Amino acid sequence: MLQVKVKKEDVTKAEERAFGSYVHGVLELFLSRQLSLEEAINRYSLSIPYWLRDEYRDELAMLFSRVKETQAFRQFLSLLEGGTVFTEKEILGPKGQRFRLDVLIKKDKELHVLDYKLGRESQEHISQLRVYCDILSLHFPGDICGWLFYLRPEDSELKRVI
Repeated sequence: MLQVKVKKEDVTKAEERAFGSYVHGVLELFLSRQLSLEEAINRYSLSIPYWLRDEYRDELAMLFSRVKETQAFRQFLSLLEGGTVFTEKEILGPKGQRFRLDVLIKKDKELHVLDYKLGRESQEHISQLRVYCDILSLHFPGDICGWLFYLRPEDSELKRVI
């Protein structure tokens, strides 16, 4: 019999990645289909494996019920106003690398790149966003702004970092 040892931290990281992808999926539905957050959660939860569905739907509902009451969420909605919004937009780096932007907002002569994050702030997040903005600057002559939207139930935050 084959035995596989799995470290607890590997399981935790996989669960965090899964939850992060579910958060992205809900926000993509919210923005691209103009659904309410509740509708987006219910619709997206149908794509979650049935044995995890209730648990993750409840976690998503709890997170977004708190986030949508924050100043950061109101700022996020304000940033979207008057712009053309693209979700999960893929761009190519100069060496052919593929990058996926969470949200790209085009307003007149400005581009706004927004990246969703769960958990604590990290310099890595800013570096990742800088790469996206540098690539876009090769093709877009206007101003490019980079934003990080930290989705945390206790203290969500929208920060312009570039």
